[in-house]
Amino acid sequence: TGRPTVEGKPVSFGSSTTAQICDILIAYTDLVLPTCEEDCDGSVKIIRSWTALDWCTQGYSTDSQIIHLKDNDDPVIAPFDPATASVDPWTCQIDRYLLPEMDASDNCAPSHKLKKTITGPAGIVIAEEADGNYYAYGLPKVTHYFNYYATDCCGNVSLVQPFELTVIDDVAPVAIAKQYTVISLSNVEDFDESGDLDGIAKMYAESIDNGSYDRCTDVHLEIRRDGVYSS
Repeated sequence: TGRPTVEGKPVSFGSSTTAQICDILIAYTDLVLPTCEEDCDGSVKIIRSWTALDWCTQGYSTDSQIIHLKDNDDPVIAPFDPATASVDPWTCQIDRYLLPEMDASDNCAPSHKLKKTITGPAGIVIAEEADGNYYAYGLPKVTHYFNYYATDCCGNVSLVQPFELTVIDDVAPVAIAKQYTVISLSNVEDFDESGDLDGIAKMYAESIDNGSYDRCTDVHLEIRRDGVYSS
């Protein structure tokens, strides 16, 4: 039972450190030693020193007992909802993305004492900034998976909790057109209903394009006549 016995019966101490059975007085003192990091709760070794005194004979005996309280349970991380984000307007990637905060708990250590680790795809830089948040840099247009880990001060590591981020191109292409364009009418014998000679001209999208672009893909150009004009 880990407790002294008198004639085979364990001694009950309740909330006290002393107990008496008939003329036998039993007491103990504890020396508590941390077994993990400093100020780490949950795992300690206790050197318990026992003393038994016989009131009748005044004889006594002492003995020591080592008790190891060990935290073997891993921290737990709450799951993440998948997220979607668009590339930045000027590059076909997300230059800097704020990663969600880890919601981790442990049966012994408080959350602020847990060591939190985030890993991501190869080539993606992840760093903790001065505000205490983690950011990912240079995310191209694809689905990324980030793995979150939590380690308590006794070295127990949580199961991996993934965070899924899909980067999409939600930025419209930039259309740039020449402000003024001069085209010539063809000289064809095509008379309208009034008998006047009509001229015909063709204008292509490339004729007025002045460097339209998209940061992620090629652009498809189309033009149309705005309204109906007559002379």
